[in-house]
Amino acid sequence: MLPTVAVIGAGTMGRQIAALIATSGREVAMWDAMPEMVAAARERIRQETETLPALPRYAH
Repeated sequence: MLPTVAVIGAGTMGRQIAALIATSGREVAMWDAMPEMVAAARERIRQETETLPALPRYAH
């Protein structure tokens, strides 16, 4: 079992980093000074992963 990866900041970059790590199969814990940003980032990641095509394996 791989350790959980922490992403500090749920803005544009943090959200994208978290999404990329999560799509590689790792568990991600996000933190932001504004908890509502984490909730918004999680929802946006969920929406994007449902609508965007999957990344090829070599892109991870």
